[in-house]
Amino acid sequence: MTKIVLLDIDGVLVSHGGYRAALHSTLNHYASLMGLDHFDFPEEKLAELEKRGIFSEWDMVPLLLATLWNDILAHYPK
Repeated sequence: MTKIVLLDIDGVLVSHGGYRAALHSTLNHYASLMGLDHFDFPEEKLAELEKRGIFSEWDMVPLLLATLWNDILAHYPK
């Protein structure tokens, strides 16, 4: 019998919703670097990405940040 020790330091493997919490935290970190107070996005946006076959939070982060950046640039004409 093989024994495995699982070390879950940040709680994303054991806690329900741990990866989503990390996703929100990462997006808010980068939003603060852009000078925004808070980057709030609905779960429906994540569900839309999942419908398109994007299930990994690591893949969602750059796409959502690109969407945010695109929205910011749309408010500032050339």
